[in-house]
Amino acid sequence: MVRKQVQASLDRNTGLAKPLVVLSVGTTRYQDMKRTITAKVMQRLPDTMTYLEDYARDSMDVRNLLIEKMQALDELHFEALIRPAIEQDEWILITVGALLGFAMGEAQALILEHFSSR
Repeated sequence: MVRKQVQASLDRNTGLAKPLVVLSVGTTRYQDMKRTITAKVMQRLPDTMTYLEDYARDSMDVRNLLIEKMQALDELHFEALIRPAIEQDEWILITVGALLGFAMGEAQALILEHFSSR
């Protein structure tokens, strides 16, 4: 993808002079020049990306930005944000809650029945 973009950029930047450049150096040499430039860009890309990652992390500080924005949300907006993530498993929560409620109700009924018969 990077190679394709670099070569397209080279073609765009030669603009109207491209036919003249191709005519003066030849099609094969022009293509070789594009490949050489692309190879040098690709060779330097890992180092460049390291600086870019550090810059992006420091300048954007996405983690702290997300924390601040989520803490600023009121309950309704926070629920609207979280709801789609848990919506597909919501039936599990409801079912487990119902089963626990039933079990506690039965336990309470058994306890009350046990103590009332004495």
